[in-house]
Amino acid sequence: MTAWIYILIASLCQTFWASSLKLMNFQNIKIHLKRNGIFSKKFAIAVLPLCTYVIFGILNMVFLTMALKTISLAITYAVWMGVGLVIQALIDIFYFKEKITKVQAGSMMLILIGVAGLQMTYEK
Repeated sequence: MTAWIYILIASLCQTFWASSLKLMNFQNIKIHLKRNGIFSKKFAIAVLPLCTYVIFGILNMVFLTMALKTISLAITYAVWMGVGLVIQALIDIFYFKEKITKVQAGSMMLILIGVAGLQMTYEK
């Protein structure tokens, strides 16, 4: 059961990692570094997406590796990607205000059903 929690945590980290890419702006970092210096509040805010990218990228790999100790690679990868996709879609809808079609929503429900099926039928 612990490995499944690791996959869920890895999926959450993966989505925060990917979302930080959308928020990252190297030009903004460069401007605030030149204008305000490395110890300014504006620079700290500008560099925050880069920091979250690094932190969540590392955490993602750590938890995914921990899950792989007890669950096969194929199952782990399928669940990790499926859960990550659904969570990312929710972030896109609620945070980035993107639209989703009924077909997309239905397809994500099928992914969740598949993930649940993999989890319920998994044997060590």
